[in-house]
Amino acid sequence: NIKNLPAAGPNVTNTALGLAMDMGFTRIILGGVDLCYTKSGATYAKGSNERDVGPYFGSVNIQVETNGGWMADTRHSFAKSVELMGLQAGGARERGCQIVNFSAASAKIPNVDFVPLEQLDVDTPARPPRDVLLDCLPAENRETRLDWYKKLGKELAHANGRLRSIRKLAEEALR
Repeated sequence: NIKNLPAAGPNVTNTALGLAMDMGFTRIILGGVDLCYTKSGATYAKGSNERDVGPYFGSVNIQVETNGGWMADTRHSFAKSVELMGLQAGGARERGCQIVNFSAASAKIPNVDFVPLEQLDVDTPARPPRDVLLDCLPAENRETRLDWYKKLGKELAHANGRLRSIRKLAEEALR
């Protein structure tokens, strides 16, 4: 149960962006990160439950500028996510990492470059992404697995002891 995520919310995208930055990517392309409503009042991808519910007509009262230059309604959590993602993207830029969003209908995020999809140049990776990810993981062998299981056993024994203490106190409280 070691801490392993560099950022937490308010949106899962903020968490994923922090993780991608910590993994050392030099370019991160945001796909489907709108953080605002469409002109018709919808959000989320077509086919999602949220989109299928229909337009949001509640009192929003928050607007953001889009990459396309128009103002769009949003909600508080999305607006906060735009702000925090801008700070994250600024940190990424300082580390030499470019963050790109290709959607004109997405909220304009500070330090995130808007590049229309047809102008987006994506290099073919030198190595398969799976190999790159596997390089980030510890070696998988008998010794590392045994070490992991020993550590896990200790954690479970500790948790079991705590649960027994809770049960004992609960039984005492019932008496």
